[in-house]
Amino acid sequence: MKQLGKYEVIDLIGKGAYAEVYRAVDTTLDRTVALKLLKPALLADEDAVVRFMREARTAANLIHPRIAWVWEVGELEGRYFIAVRYVDGQPLDQLLTTRGGLPWPEAREITRQIGEALSFAHDRGLVHRDVKPQNILISKTDGAVLTDFGLVRAMESSGVGTRTGVLMGTPAYMAPEIWRGENAGPAADQYALGCILCELLTGQQLFGAANTPAVLLRHMQPPRLPEQWPVVCPDNLGEALKRALNPQPEQRFGSIAEFVAAMDLPATAMDFP
Repeated sequence: MKQLGKYEVIDLIGKGAYAEVYRAVDTTLDRTVALKLLKPALLADEDAVVRFMREARTAANLIHPRIAWVWEVGELEGRYFIAVRYVDGQPLDQLLTTRGGLPWPEAREITRQIGEALSFAHDRGLVHRDVKPQNILISKTDGAVLTDFGLVRAMESSGVGTRTGVLMGTPAYMAPEIWRGENAGPAADQYALGCILCELLTGQQLFGAANTPAVLLRHMQPPRLPEQWPVVCPDNLGEALKRALNPQPEQRFGSIAEFVAAMDLPATAMDFP
């Protein structure tokens, strides 16, 4: 495919359960975008399309330097698409595969930057629901940028998970309340960010396991953090992470900003419930 409406397709840059993603040029505005073409089977009826578009347009209001915001959503030549800010960067999961664990200052900065994106969204009543390394791009010019905001919510609203049996989220980073079928609030994104911080420091998934049921069982228990971190970290980091990763959302920090701030506090200065 070389052209879709006003979009000139350059190359395929990724694919997943929901969409294929292309680097493309909006020939009207002469702007490079990441063009997500949704798989046709996911939007099976008119009501599903309406619900999906409504949620996608809500996410389009998130304009922030740490977010790959949405430029446009719509339908062209029978294909539903989302045109997103293009970020020239490497997915965090690929970076971790190449480098393993990162030094504390680098891990902290990535966590802080993604925390900025999530705080911005939470202040506007939006929850990501699928924070994971694959949805974080590391750019030499833009730093850490969070992608796919609102996509899980839009897919849920359109009934994709119910119809197809597709798990709406990524098991290793899904908060226990999501597994329990409860509503996911900002605390669920905090939990996922805690999982990512552990992975940034160790190079290993905190809740990795051989299969989905085994992952679920691990999430329902207090996290088993390393007794000694492989890199030099603040003394209180383990305590801050235990709180962010508490199986009960009401026992976590009151906000992402509190969690990020607590990473550098002395243990005695932290107010635990």
